[in-house]
Amino acid sequence: MVKDLGKKLNIIRKHLHLTKEELAQGICPPSIISLLEKSNLFRLDPVIIEPLCQRLGIDSAFLNKDISFFRQMEEVNQVCERISYFVQERRYQEAYDCVLAVENKPMYQERTHIQKFMLWRKAISINYLFKDQLAALELLDLALEKSDTTSRNFSILDMNILNSKAIILNELGDVQLSYNLSQKVIFFIHEIPYQIHKETCIKIYYNSSRIAFKAGEMEEGLRLCQLGIDLCRREKISYLLGYLFFQKAECLKYVDPTNKPNYERYYLKAIQLFEKENNYQTVDRIREKMEA
Repeated sequence: MVKDLGKKLNIIRKHLHLTKEELAQGICPPSIISLLEKSNLFRLDPVIIEPLCQRLGIDSAFLNKDISFFRQMEEVNQVCERISYFVQERRYQEAYDCVLAVENKPMYQERTHIQKFMLWRKAISINYLFKDQLAALELLDLALEKSDTTSRNFSILDMNILNSKAIILNELGDVQLSYNLSQKVIFFIHEIPYQIHKETCIKIYYNSSRIAFKAGEMEEGLRLCQLGIDLCRREKISYLLGYLFFQKAECLKYVDPTNKPNYERYYLKAIQLFEKENNYQTVDRIREKMEA
């Protein structure tokens, strides 16, 4: 029996940005992965270990390495999480500085997916800090050229990178290419819905709806908004829900500006949520839209 097997698999899984569902797909129920990672007393069937290792891109002997080696991997995971936090909070300078500080260190060069992650986060930071969309696109394309370390043909990380690329193309005014790319991401979401982080899925629905709106595809924009709203309600999470309500109001207003009650109720739903978050700047922006 491998010592600290559950902890080691947990660290590798997070290192590869895999969900439990992704790791377990076609091998065992995700609940088995949860039990294994939470309990040192849970023993995994040896028949399952080999396919799990293949999914993780490692040899089973790799799990015999000392736990200190895996602690180093865990440190990389924590740095990646910190960079993601800075980006989500729009603290792009801190995200950029953090990427520059670690991107050339050996432990960040050993895994292809970590290189991809760093290129993705660096591209986003460059886009917002320096307004250099072309440099950002170049980094995103470089990230997409990196091969995936798992057996999957299209990863969540790839979808996030493509989503970012679609947003930047939209900012550059290449609306049709941006729309086509966002539709590609939506297609893959629906191909593997059980694997997707719910918040990642909601974010992609929201951004793709905005892109569809700019491309003049209002029905598609409305459909994507509703998919995001339905997912928020089904999973009982409020992530981006206010923005989805606002986006739906914008689409409805464009489709039929004379039907004020139809779109105004979604503006009001958005305002309600942003007031709860004390986001009064966004509330003021929405009120301006309502009065326009």
